Amino acid sequence: MFQLENYAADKLIKVAENGQMKITASELEALVSGELIGDKNIVLPGVSGLSASKKNDISFLENLKYLSEDLKIDAGIIFVAADMNISQFKNKNVTKVSNLR
Repeated sequence: MFQLENYAADKLIKVAENGQMKITASELEALVSGELIGDKNIVLPGVSGLSASKKNDISFLENLKYLSEDLKIDAGIIFVAADMNISQFKNKNVTKVSNLR
C-alpha cells in the first residue's frame, strides 16, 4: 500500500491485531509523512478497498482510472499520490503521500 517507517508499521499492526484500531487522521498523517487535506481529528477504525469502504475507513486510490462517476466513496480518508489532482474529492479527507506502494 504505502511505505511506513518500521516503528510506524509496528504500531499500526499492533493496533489492528487488537481489533481496536483507533487512530486519528493527524496521527496517521505523521506516521506516513503525508500531507492531510481535511479533518485532522477524524477517528479511523479500519482499512478497506475504496469501493467497499465504510464510514471513516482508511482507503487508497493509486490511479484515477479506477475512479468511476457512480462509485460512492464512504472512506473517512483516502490516500493518494502526492502529485494527484484531488479536485474531484470535494468534502473528503485526503492524504497525499510520496509512495503509495
